[in-house]
Amino acid sequence: GILKFFFFFSMFAVEASVSRDELLRAGQKEVLALAARGAPVQEVIASLVRAAQAVTAEGARAAVFIFDPEAACLRFLAAHGMSTAYTSAVDRFAIGPHQPSCGKAAFTGNEVIVGDVAQDEQWQPYLALAIEHDIRACWSFPLKSPAGDMLGTFALYHRSPRKPDAAEYEEVKFCANIAALVSG
Repeated sequence: GILKFFFFFSMFAVEASVSRDELLRAGQKEVLALAARGAPVQEVIASLVRAAQAVTAEGARAAVFIFDPEAACLRFLAAHGMSTAYTSAVDRFAIGPHQPSCGKAAFTGNEVIVGDVAQDEQWQPYLALAIEHDIRACWSFPLKSPAGDMLGTFALYHRSPRKPDAAEYEEVKFCANIAALVSG
């Protein structure tokens, strides 16, 4: 399980650019060390969101939300670069087909890439919050157990409208897979 993911993580880093490679390796080592010593899930996930933020575009911020099946909502778990005001505002975020990125990703079980939140219909009720916290794009990846059960979401937030390039998409998707493995 977890060792296969970390082996893949290190193999993936070999193909990346030198600076990205160094960041990926540093993040992988930190996450592996934390998981190996039995650190709390929140600490391991916090390390992972820092690593994801470091290998994406400048100014990106990352967060992980865990699915609360009793309340049918997403609970904030960890973030890097996000304000406490924002994470508090989105804690207990509703899940559904008409929710913004994370709520929709958790509902559908599919990635939701919103390149411009101002142009996305589901973000309209939350646009003031997004603008207040300088969120212009949001990429959300569902976290699923090996059995396919919903565990939560992994999100990257950007300060300018944009979609991931192929390398960023794979890196973030991989980080989401690691988050699912650690969370499950």
